[in-house]
Amino acid sequence: KIEFTITEQGTVVDPVVVEARPRRVFNRSALSAIRKWQFRPKLADGKPVSRRVSQVIEFKLANR
Repeated sequence: KIEFTITEQGTVVDPVVVEARPRRVFNRSALSAIRKWQFRPKLADGKPVSRRVSQVIEFKLANR
């Protein structure tokens, strides 16, 4: 589970891993992935505003 801020432009800043299972195994990969995401910013009175959100990222390993 990652908490981060979506800026007025829809980019991700200040991501932090707040929960992980197993601990610390995929933290770097999850943070790298979330920094690349783009969002539609929240609108307040018709203007984009930044907001703090959380997102769960799930990694699935392929069977070989």
